[in-house]
Amino acid sequence: MSDQAAVLAGMMGHNSAPFNQVFDGDEELETGELGEETRLFEYEFIREDPLGVERGEISAVDDSEAARLLRIRYMLSELPPGARITEKKVPEDDRESMSIKLRHLLRTLVSHHSWLKGQGGQRADLSGLDLSNVNLARRNLAHADLNDCDLRNADLSNTVMVGVNLRGANLAGANMCGADLTGVDLTDANLCDAMLIGANLEGADLWRTNVNGCFIAPKKLHKALRCRLAKRSTAA
Repeated sequence: MSDQAAVLAGMMGHNSAPFNQVFDGDEELETGELGEETRLFEYEFIREDPLGVERGEISAVDDSEAARLLRIRYMLSELPPGARITEKKVPEDDRESMSIKLRHLLRTLVSHHSWLKGQGGQRADLSGLDLSNVNLARRNLAHADLNDCDLRNADLSNTVMVGVNLRGANLAGANMCGADLTGVDLTDANLCDAMLIGANLEGADLWRTNVNGCFIAPKKLHKALRCRLAKRSTAA
């Protein structure tokens, strides 16, 4: 275990003064802001290069953001003419379930933020929960336990996720642009089609992580995977 890991391990599970120094400037959670869940949109458009039809689902706050995220996902300056983006209708039972889920999430994160500041509270344990499509953009989830969590299509853009346990988490299609993923454990996690543009993956563990189709600069992915450049052999 590294010195840094040993220090963190010693702080897990109780309130500790060093967290005050790190997170003292963190903003307080506001009930009106947290839980503004993203909506699910279906999209379809024709690409010219390569020629073909792109269709699928994307999570966003509104259709304008959905269009912006699609441009990022497909690296387009603008969507082709005739592009279709429509909100996917959610059954009433699912809406009620989402409301209950968000209330629980709010209580958990309020307690977690207090814990980070050494002011009581408790470390967030969201392991195994269905948090698909939730909006956690710009939140502080540092050192939370999200083991085996379902975060499909979640908005985690610009979220602080330093040292988070994401082992086995399903992050397919999640928006993680600009997120701080320093030292996260992504062992066996699913990052298929996740957007990681501008994300910090310094020290992240991507052992057996599914990165198929994720949106990230190749050099940054190679660095996160600790790939080595092959050296050309020179003829004798």
